[in-house]
Amino acid sequence: MKPLRVGVDVRCIADGSEIRGFARYSTELIAALARRNDIEMTGFSDQPVAALPEGMELVRFDSGREIASEQWVLPRLVRHWGIDVLLAPANRGLPMITHCPTVLTLHDAVEWDANLVTMPQGRDRLRFAYSNIASLWNATLVLTVSQHSARELHEVLAIPNDRIRVVLEAASERFHADESAEVDDDWDTSIAAEFSVTRNTALYVGGYDAKKSIDVLLNGFALAAANTPGCKLVLVGSHPPAKDIAEFASKHGLADRIHCVGYVDDELLPSLYRRAGCFVTAAAAEGFGLPAMEAMASGLPVVAPNAGATPEVVGAGGLLFRAGSAAELGAAIQAMFIGDSEHWRVAARAQAARFSWDTTASQTVAVLREAAATSGWTRARRASAIVRHSGRWVA
Repeated sequence: MKPLRVGVDVRCIADGSEIRGFARYSTELIAALARRNDIEMTGFSDQPVAALPEGMELVRFDSGREIASEQWVLPRLVRHWGIDVLLAPANRGLPMITHCPTVLTLHDAVEWDANLVTMPQGRDRLRFAYSNIASLWNATLVLTVSQHSARELHEVLAIPNDRIRVVLEAASERFHADESAEVDDDWDTSIAAEFSVTRNTALYVGGYDAKKSIDVLLNGFALAAANTPGCKLVLVGSHPPAKDIAEFASKHGLADRIHCVGYVDDELLPSLYRRAGCFVTAAAAEGFGLPAMEAMASGLPVVAPNAGATPEVVGAGGLLFRAGSAAELGAAIQAMFIGDSEHWRVAARAQAARFSWDTTASQTVAVLREAAATSGWTRARRASAIVRHSGRWVA
């Protein structure tokens, strides 16, 4: 079979980007795709990108006015390089018109929920509006990362079900360290100690936007701490509301038990997962929830709400509580620390083992080939059929 020539918009992993969210998904997917011999990939970006796999060529384009480079320069380059199908892995970025079919990875519909995110204003609002319309108009197929997200995209954005394909994510192999694997215990111990992580630690890794429900997380931990001597909460993530968290900890007499450590380099996370007692999140909405998957792959059981895609991801690898309930969250943390920890660690690894990036890559290639085989007439008919819903794509 002739290798499929795939163009990938790699702007979300440009040099200097933090490896989280879209960037983590894109990095892992590209690495898994690069291990295959049935496709050839070319990356397109307006910035330098150092994280591309060996053999994947990077094509730079003008970094001037974004709308001009994205809508006119990028399509010409895609045509010049003979791309069979163009993949945009980070929610948007497709030109309005291309000569080839396209696939858009739309991770969830959270960005359109004003209760969970701050809606863009001014110039950012215009960018949000035009890029959504262009990307969704031109997407031959929309790829998403959970059954929950597929339902949300259909219900919130009115994307027809026959354009949506579900391909699940996974944890990187470096998180899959079991009891028999060679792990540097001294390294793990020193890294964990640096960030105050022990077997008595409930570990949070993620952002601090409204959908993460940090207030529920803090209140739930406070309830658990009252009944679980010695347990701690360590929060990892960029741009934390450190002052607010410190005030909460002081008010509840937990100043020495709640630690907000900020951003942690990606290569250090497996050590923290392997040395913590449980992973905890109160997120009200997740398209997939990759940190929870990475925690389970490291043998760390999860405490998470029964909301969004979390039940699909966590399965039997942890305890689920009623979303928004600090009392149930606290009880679940307490149960983790007084229960059979080895049982939960085995269950967490077993759940994570059901997912792999090689499987993700194989299913993604199937979607790319399906899109590439779609005729221009069919693509035009799909686009014209959904234009009446374009108002939903604008904040």
